[in-house]
Amino acid sequence: MPLPQADPATGIPVGTINPSSTTTVLFSVEITTLPNPQQLVNQGSAAYSFTLPDGRTLSGSALSNSVTIPVSSPNVAVIKSTTTTATTVGDTIVYSMSITNNGIATVNNVIFTDALPAGTNFIAGSVTIDGVTRPGVSPSTGVTISSLPPGGSTTITFSVTVTSLPPSGVLNNQSSVVYTSGALSNVAFSNIVSTPVYKPIISALKSSNIVNATVGDTITYTVVVNNTGNYAATATLSDTIPTGTTFVANSVIVQGSLAPGADPALGIPLGVIASGSSLSVIFSVVITTLPPSQQLQNYASISSTYILPDGRTFNGTISSNTNQISVSSPNVLVTKSSIATDAVVGDTITYQVSITNSGIANISNVVLSDPIPAGSSFVSGSVIVDGTTYPAANPASGISLGTLAPGASFLVTFNIIVNVLPNPASLSNQASVSFTSGVFSGTSNSNTLVIPVYQPIVVILKSANTSNATVGDTITYSLNVTNTGNCLRS
Repeated sequence: MPLPQADPATGIPVGTINPSSTTTVLFSVEITTLPNPQQLVNQGSAAYSFTLPDGRTLSGSALSNSVTIPVSSPNVAVIKSTTTTATTVGDTIVYSMSITNNGIATVNNVIFTDALPAGTNFIAGSVTIDGVTRPGVSPSTGVTISSLPPGGSTTITFSVTVTSLPPSGVLNNQSSVVYTSGALSNVAFSNIVSTPVYKPIISALKSSNIVNATVGDTITYTVVVNNTGNYAATATLSDTIPTGTTFVANSVIVQGSLAPGADPALGIPLGVIASGSSLSVIFSVVITTLPPSQQLQNYASISSTYILPDGRTFNGTISSNTNQISVSSPNVLVTKSSIATDAVVGDTITYQVSITNSGIANISNVVLSDPIPAGSSFVSGSVIVDGTTYPAANPASGISLGTLAPGASFLVTFNIIVNVLPNPASLSNQASVSFTSGVFSGTSNSNTLVIPVYQPIVVILKSANTSNATVGDTITYSLNVTNTGNCLRS
């Protein structure tokens, strides 16, 4: 008969027990902590009273035997392991967990959990329990095992992919198992499995010495290769020479040293690039023809190989940024002339400069510059462009001409005065024209026009045959006439 309010610690009323009869009392306790020593020793006692036939009431007590129950904690061991001793980004690691109930009672509601280390991804469908695949379960959300009897064990495996190099260079991983034993809920942790990650992280930055070029220009490319990883790699640089250019043989320089015979199109061995180091590769190309879209677009590829401490070999390939250079044909022709074939000091010379756009697109921001040759000076107000006077223009400081359509020309004239006999005795002069075409900025030079300057320079030195004379003496004078110029004097 249940006694809901009864408590053995305060006493349980049993009622009358007739001679030769037995009353059984049952109650339960819950083990909440591990006792010290690890056993439960328990003894019951009974207080009673009885009435004799003569009316007297007597009382007494009795002790039960002692019941001793050994007590132990639930003992669930979780041992984690992997056969992978070294790994790298892109590699697969298989973890194995052995879960054993070393206790004396069944553990229930067993759930295995594993928070994957940063830098890894779980491979879906890789979980197995005692060799049986369990699709749809994940260690990060928990793998249910149900119950483990005393001495029972189970083995769980799952796989991860290494996705990035962790800051410490090591993947540290630990599993946990939660379970119940009676009313007790507990958790057991595995050992920590540490797997070193080795990864060279190769990157490349490509640049050029110019961003705008014309056909015939030489371009020097520089590729800086960096290894920001924690492991060395053997690398090779490959670079497909862009259409419209030709590789300059023997122009390859690796880390400051000339590499005769090396060709980026065939691959340039870079040797071992240590962790945290970088090296540079320089080579040149010549623009031979106008490339499609008037753009040279080019990038370098770096292939690398490295061997892990466990002997496995891994390969990788990365690409640099794309280097872009705008290319224009030399499409502005500048011709300089003069009707004067020679000159003397004091002459006025008229120069004529013809500027023609022989390309296929407009050129803009056209500026003519023409330094005045030594020994002469510019005649202010003498600039005429296509018949129109430019009073304030001066070729020495640049004459702005605006935009020139394909096939069109400018004709510019201006005057100079020969002031002195130059040394050497000629007026050597060349004009230049700067312009833009889209994103391209260029300069074209005229022919060099040389006009000889002739000038006799006469010096007369007079002397006498005596420095003193008296009346009646005859004095002989001598005049030496010298021409120090560069032409005859009559």
